[in-house]
Amino acid sequence: MNEDIIELDKKATRLGYELMALEDELDIIIEGIENAIDVGEKAELIRQKGKLECEIADIKDERYRLNERLINSF
Repeated sequence: MNEDIIELDKKATRLGYELMALEDELDIIIEGIENAIDVGEKAELIRQKGKLECEIADIKDERYRLNERLINSF
């Protein structure tokens, strides 16, 4: 049981780091959208932004579930 808690905590921590990296990447893309002049470039950046936002939402959902499991394991 203790090993399960440690593994859940490690996974939640890893997801937290992934989330921070994706949010940083999203900020860069948003800045690129704001500075883009070419319509094609802007469209591609908007597509990337949408994809990242979905990934971020998925990670947040997974982190929430992991945290619930951690809380319930005590």
